Amino acid sequence: MTAINSRLPRSGRFSSAAVVLLGLIAAAATCTYVQSPDVFWHLAGGEWMLTHGKVLNFDPFGVEASPRWVNVHWLFQLIIAAVHILGGFSLLTVLKVVLASVAAVALGLSLRREAPPAWLLAAGGLAVVVMADRIRVRPEAFTLVFLTLTVVMADSVRRGGRADRLWWLVPIMLVWVNMHGLYFLGPVTAWLAVLGALLDRRLGRGLAGNLLSRRALKPIIVATAVCALSPWPVDTLLHPLLLAGRISGQQALYRYGVAEFQPAWQALSRHPEAVVLAVLTVAAVVVNIRSAPAGHLFWLAVFTAMGAVAVRNLALLGPVCGFLLVLHGAATIRRIVARQPALNVAAMVLAAAAITGYATEWTFRIRGQSQRFGAGLHRDKFAIDAAKFLGRLDAEGDILCENFGDGGVFIYYARPRRRVWMDGRLELHSAQRLERQQRFRRAFSLSAAAELVKLPETVRFIVVRHNSRRQLAALSQSRRFKLIYLDPAAAVFARTDWRRGSPAEPELDNLDRPLQADGLLAGLGARRRRWWRQNPSSLNYQIGRMLLALRGCEQCTVLAVRYLTAANTEGLADTATARLGRACQLRARQTARLSAYLPANIYAARVAYLARVLGKDEQLSAWPKLRLAEIGIEELRKAEPNDTEARMMLGDLLLRTGRPAEARKTYASLRLAEAKQWKRTLRTALCDWAEGKVFAAIKTLETLNPPEKHMDARAVEIYRRLIRQEIGCLARGAR
Repeated sequence: MTAINSRLPRSGRFSSAAVVLLGLIAAAATCTYVQSPDVFWHLAGGEWMLTHGKVLNFDPFGVEASPRWVNVHWLFQLIIAAVHILGGFSLLTVLKVVLASVAAVALGLSLRREAPPAWLLAAGGLAVVVMADRIRVRPEAFTLVFLTLTVVMADSVRRGGRADRLWWLVPIMLVWVNMHGLYFLGPVTAWLAVLGALLDRRLGRGLAGNLLSRRALKPIIVATAVCALSPWPVDTLLHPLLLAGRISGQQALYRYGVAEFQPAWQALSRHPEAVVLAVLTVAAVVVNIRSAPAGHLFWLAVFTAMGAVAVRNLALLGPVCGFLLVLHGAATIRRIVARQPALNVAAMVLAAAAITGYATEWTFRIRGQSQRFGAGLHRDKFAIDAAKFLGRLDAEGDILCENFGDGGVFIYYARPRRRVWMDGRLELHSAQRLERQQRFRRAFSLSAAAELVKLPETVRFIVVRHNSRRQLAALSQSRRFKLIYLDPAAAVFARTDWRRGSPAEPELDNLDRPLQADGLLAGLGARRRRWWRQNPSSLNYQIGRMLLALRGCEQCTVLAVRYLTAANTEGLADTATARLGRACQLRARQTARLSAYLPANIYAARVAYLARVLGKDEQLSAWPKLRLAEIGIEELRKAEPNDTEARMMLGDLLLRTGRPAEARKTYASLRLAEAKQWKRTLRTALCDWAEGKVFAAIKTLETLNPPEKHMDARAVEIYRRLIRQEIGCLARGAR
């Protein structure tokens, strides 16, 4: 009996606990809010089929729709549509958890007699983590489960198990081929195992087991033949060639235009767990090469090559490399574990820590991922409000999403009134359409190019996601496009050169929330890090950054200051203070025409103050006006203490250069008559405002009552209006 086929005696509770913990790791890693945009067009397709009672074989959602759609995902769409009807996105999260747990438990149960519990947990847990990254509400979640079951069944027969269990491959393949284009991995995995067994037999190695028996070959042949049972037999069988073309060097447009098609070897730093799994598996197989079946070598070579080709394929290493690592590493590890039984306990403690890391979101945070632990839809990611707005807007025209992946949201929520020019259904769309989409996106990044680019005839509305800053800035400054709607995830622009009718007026009231005394916006509250919630994202920051990018809209800048102030209060985004400074700088330019009436342009003062807070004093010295102010400050410091006019000017210059604390002390030293005390009070309020204490500032400003004919009386009214705008006192119609 070879080393890898020698079984351990049952290790009782430790073995069972290891399997359970593997399932719990998988459940914790995948119990996250749904945030895959493709889920929406899958749901739309599934609901269409449930309504019409037939397989969807054409495109009812796209502009210039294809008369024929080889919808290889149709069964998956039906399943998730039914699940969504029963329990919404929360039940879809449960579906993810169940699929991940089935894969992890199947891996653990198949190897619990082959490896010590500690090694099973360590190597199996690593495999589960690699798989979990791609177990989303997408067809590949089922592919990872089916691939795990195929590997487990094929190798169990190779190790002497009953060949009859391979008949399970037949229903698996029948479902798989109607769910996902990667169905071919099932027959490939099974036949590679058979080919390896044949080679082992020819070499007299005695590692073939029962794989070459008729009882084993018959179900594999039937399972392979079942792959022709789909609504489009020929197209489905040729579909793997389409996928291969898109991730090969012949289609650079897909490799570098679609993030998940990027070559994995160019993005290894972002996927360290997959790299570690692959390296450890190769090492384990090499160390145990004399006992390694040829089929295992074939599996390792094929799936490692597939993983290197595209980022989306890295998850395929989980079932295959995880299985091989546990099995081949056990031959070496069992000697260590036998001498150190405490390692079983240590491994289980680490597994519990891993589960806690996922459940508290700490793991997602340190890996720089946006996932949140919980069930439901990660709504902040999707322009659902914008899609619903376009769905009810009484105007003609279709939709072009600057990022085509967002198209699914508009397919689902804006139908049937709108069609989408392109979305994530890459099997349906041609390479030429993807190339045009990329050209549109590049054109939208420059206002001059956006003016000239030729758009599809029926497209009237352009949707730009919240983090596409260049496109937001360009379209907001272009005369050809007009901003008509904002939601937390995207901006909607309408063409002004549309053939019929004029674009709708902007609807921004849904974001016009007042700032509260605690520094947060009404209705949004605060998102704080807690020990049980380590990875919250700031919606205030997301919205504020989008508003800041909309340079052609003064109201957007006002709102940007407000939202970024709230984001700064939350403290979740490291760059919130810097973004707030940029918003204030833009606002300072917009209010520059008022400077003649003001002791200081308050927004310019806030910019200077925030720059000093961030430790960027050297940048201030590059500003010509501030250099002159510094010279003035040095001269005014030499003035006599009783020179009231000079001391007030000194305070104003200190305020303008971002030193409100020094300015406040200077104002306090002024000797003013009772009738002029309001001047000191006004400037003290400005110091508070520059430091971000806007509610203290407005409270002071509202109490001021300067002489009506004094020039500063006009300044007080201007400051009152500006600060009311900033905190949102005008949000409910008092503009």
